[in-house]
Amino acid sequence: MARGSVADQHGDQQRSVHARALLLLGLCCRAAAMSAGHMPDERLIGWLGETYRPGDQPGGSAQDPSGLQAVSWDPRIFHYRRLLSEEECDYIRTAAMPKLTRSGVSDSLTGRNKTSSVRTSSGMFFDRGHDEVIAKVEQRIAMVTMLPADHAEAMLCPS
Repeated sequence: MARGSVADQHGDQQRSVHARALLLLGLCCRAAAMSAGHMPDERLIGWLGETYRPGDQPGGSAQDPSGLQAVSWDPRIFHYRRLLSEEECDYIRTAAMPKLTRSGVSDSLTGRNKTSSVRTSSGMFFDRGHDEVIAKVEQRIAMVTMLPADHAEAMLCPS
């Protein structure tokens, strides 16, 4: 037998041993997950071809105790309950109220901002880091979105 074929046979045996070891490891992990009462591969979005499955969180709810709720995985949309405290909401509402101005529309001919009977809302913007409360909220939003706070636009408060 030629030397190359012995090396090939040895390599094939090693690959076979590696493949069996990986298969055994996978079966052990699956058995451990089953004995723990859950099936991790069934919770991996996309594993079975889906993009979102309501109830994919532990306990059958698509919401966890932190207030995070997955609305959609494609596109990725999450709803964060309790992102702001009631006190923060009251503070922002009170601080914004006297600064609200009528929202405008763009004039289709000049491109300038103008008021229109079609748009009746009001709003105002807080400068970034306006005060301690606004800065704290901006930092929390940065943490949740995993984007630096200075990448965000000024906070809009519509009415």
